[in-house]
Amino acid sequence: MIIYARSPYLIEINEAAQTSSRLEIFLWNSPNSIPGTATYTLSKKVASNDQRSTVYNISPYIREYIDNIVSSNGTNNQWCNVTIKRYKDLSTSPIDTTTYAGVDGYNNYIGGYNQTNPLNNYCLLADNSKEIQYNLGTIPYVNVLINNALGDKLDVEYKDTNNNNVITTPVFGTGVSAGKYMYKVPLTTSSVNYNNGTITTLKYYVGATLTYSSVFNVTPICENKYTPVQCSFINRFGGWQFLTFFKAQTNQLTVSSTMYNLLPSNFNYNVYKGQTKAFNYNARQTITLNTGFVPQNYSDLIQDLMLSEVVLLDNKPVTLKTTQTDLKTTIQDKNINYTIDFEYAYNLLNNVI
Repeated sequence: MIIYARSPYLIEINEAAQTSSRLEIFLWNSPNSIPGTATYTLSKKVASNDQRSTVYNISPYIREYIDNIVSSNGTNNQWCNVTIKRYKDLSTSPIDTTTYAGVDGYNNYIGGYNQTNPLNNYCLLADNSKEIQYNLGTIPYVNVLINNALGDKLDVEYKDTNNNNVITTPVFGTGVSAGKYMYKVPLTTSSVNYNNGTITTLKYYVGATLTYSSVFNVTPICENKYTPVQCSFINRFGGWQFLTFFKAQTNQLTVSSTMYNLLPSNFNYNVYKGQTKAFNYNARQTITLNTGFVPQNYSDLIQDLMLSEVVLLDNKPVTLKTTQTDLKTTIQDKNINYTIDFEYAYNLLNNVI
């Protein structure tokens, strides 16, 4: 079961005649093993004999073990293992023990509390209903979190838009040990056979039976006039998402400094030194990007981008300056283009101490 840790995930303990409760949280990243003692131990007393329910939100603790930095890094810190033990009063025997996987995704309010992915052994951290447009020469990927049994396997099948040039590549085979794993699955290859587009299918087999499949339509764009910028960010599912800004860009530089009055060293002062001088110079860079024409359902990707806490442009950390945008439709806007403002998340002049 997957916990999207940017939204609360609540554990309730409500046992007959309990006067208090205790929760043990075990957290670890692969390839490490479950710790010998609880990472966190939480406890509460009941409010009254009529209100014995105690509730714990475990999401903030899970997020401490997730660290998304750059999409080219390994995937082990992109998720964490979670084991929860519930106790009544001071009992040394747990009521039950439940295992989860935690990712840095979130849920929408309208879905209610404790939303999880219902699939236990195959969790796609992306939305395959969106066409993926990418700059020809780069290869986007999606993250898949697997809880496989020995004998399961995951394949990725590529074919062109005419259903020809089929290539099937194993992501992992039947000999992989049972356990939880995160994979980065490329959505196309460098083969020229897919220069007009790729139909990519992820196929998860339980034993010899095809149990789950996810299909992506992947379209390369050859932009001749502008220099495309690849934006990578953590989406609502807790996986890396790639969004390419193909069209015009505007770069700006904002310089800051502190102005001081100078004290002359002599009453017969040097006129070339001036009475004031600026110190502590630095600068921040901002960039305005345009997606180019995109499908209407890209509004979901723009929403994920604007809500993401980790955003990079060509692997450089940025923050969004755009805080409001219209979610466009083809009926009202015809050709849909999104313009987004970013600021690089560092000073131009290195002043890190």
